Amino acid sequence: MVLYQTDAGGDETYDVSVHKLIDSSPDFSHANGYTYNGIEDWAANELCYNNIPLAQSNISPAQDVISLDKNLGYKAWNVTGMVQDWVNDPASNNGLLLNSDAIASADSYRFFASTESSDPELRPMLEVVYTKSEPQTIAFSNRPNADYPGTVQDTFININQEVNVTSGQLNTYTWPQNTPANASCSNSTYRVSPAAQRSKVQR
Repeated sequence: MVLYQTDAGGDETYDVSVHKLIDSSPDFSHANGYTYNGIEDWAANELCYNNIPLAQSNISPAQDVISLDKNLGYKAWNVTGMVQDWVNDPASNNGLLLNSDAIASADSYRFFASTESSDPELRPMLEVVYTKSEPQTIAFSNRPNADYPGTVQDTFININQEVNVTSGQLNTYTWPQNTPANASCSNSTYRVSPAAQRSKVQR
């Protein structure tokens, strides 16, 4: 998965982890820090400010963690395992979540272009390489040159009831110190052909 980092602040390095969303099927057009669809609550936990759940108990262990500096540009996470799970069981695809650094200083953050970015070339992309008779690469993105354009939806949630699905950026933010205040969610709505379902995802 590739995102374009558009802004950075606070700590010189900032760890952003990627997780599968589990035990819920979020509606990104209504999701916020309290609910995953505007009505039903994320699972309760005490990991964020004022015990606002922020999906922290609705995620798997981290699939990948990368330490981001303040340089703007493309950043990539390896989500091979979760994509292979989705290929094997499409019904398990509830999307993924990018989590804020839980041990960073207060007001540290990294921002990324979203699917609503005014620059189409900066929009998120999920690149899948799979093998049938030979390796093939397909790209899911809202970029105009993607193999499957318009297949990605995303939003970010924070410790309030705002809905941010139309925002041009995805935010990870730590506040107060050592506490996630934002998380970014993404899903790729696609149909995998029977041939691809029998294939092995390479990355």
